[in-house]
Amino acid sequence: MVSLQTKGDFKVNTFCIGAEKSGTTSLYEMFYGVQGISVPVVKEPLFFSSFDSDERKLDFKKSRLADYHDLFKNKNAQISIDFTPIYYCDQLAIERIANYNPQA
Repeated sequence: MVSLQTKGDFKVNTFCIGAEKSGTTSLYEMFYGVQGISVPVVKEPLFFSSFDSDERKLDFKKSRLADYHDLFKNKNAQISIDFTPIYYCDQLAIERIANYNPQA
């Protein structure tokens, strides 16, 4: 389910997760620059993840929500998408996403 943005209340509302080599880069490239859709300037922000793509532990407490939101340049887009495939195998990331935006 996609929750649409309301002006001044920016939250990422869509997450594209999945196995490596499942086409997330192609989807990212397709949506990049589409009016009404905001994607991050970095394809895989890893903001909610416990590990990076090389399975190195990340410190979520040092991550700043404002820095994450700054990756999304179009704050007025109705749909904002985080393309971090590794979330699918990280239970903590799933819980963090649910706490961040239960409507995502």
